Amino acid sequence: MSNNITNIFSLLCRSSSIDRDTNSASILEIIEEITITSDPFVKSDGNRQNNFIPLPFELFTLWERGIVVNEETICKVKISIINPQKIEKEQITVPLKFESGKKRVRLRIKSPGINFSGYGTHSFRIYLEVGGKFVTVKEIPLEIKSNIKI
Repeated sequence: MSNNITNIFSLLCRSSSIDRDTNSASILEIIEEITITSDPFVKSDGNRQNNFIPLPFELFTLWERGIVVNEETICKVKISIINPQKIEKEQITVPLKFESGKKRVRLRIKSPGINFSGYGTHSFRIYLEVGGKFVTVKEIPLEIKSNIKI
């Protein structure tokens, strides 16, 4: 059944909300790039390390299945982050649950921030499990820039 499922869109944002009465989604502050103004590699003791950037965000996705069935459908979605050095890290796998009779489903994943391993493009790669294997369905770039004044 997973091969009938399509990712309509995926994006990074500060937050989102779903109106209970209308089921409308509001997506707030779409994030495409961030600029860092202090050196995230320097600890208080002066040594350098990889650091966590406390930037709360959500990964918001909308999925659609090709046919509406009167039964629940659950498949798996995997998300990983590829750093500027092209190393795939921080994978999570979550269920994608279509309720009986529903054609679309939203998936929202909240994070308190991102592990920083260098400036450049960090990509959020989204996979869908199809036939027992994970297939890439979307990649979202996040550009991390520096504006450090020396």
